[in-house]
Amino acid sequence: MIFRFGRRANAIFNPGGDGSGPGLILLIPLVDKLVKVSLRTVTMDVPPQDVITRDNVSVKVNAVIFFRVLDATKAVISVEDYLLPAPAGPIRAPPPRLQRRGAA
Repeated sequence: MIFRFGRRANAIFNPGGDGSGPGLILLIPLVDKLVKVSLRTVTMDVPPQDVITRDNVSVKVNAVIFFRVLDATKAVISVEDYLLPAPAGPIRAPPPRLQRRGAA
């Protein structure tokens, strides 16, 4: 993907391609920015977490995340830092819902 002054653009000269496809791509220095996106399947390991269930049973949870970019334009423009791992911290359950008195 090519960004010219922060906006998505096609290459000025790309013989044999449609603007940013395969082949020779000429960029304007200090104006154009080339962003490469891997379309391969990515695996990310989630650190193990200790969780206590409602009936006070301690459980250790492990997870692996698999994802693949289908549309490079949306991955770069619409998602902020799509490849950075989530901050490590305990996974917390949402608070229980409280019912008001007299409500049905």
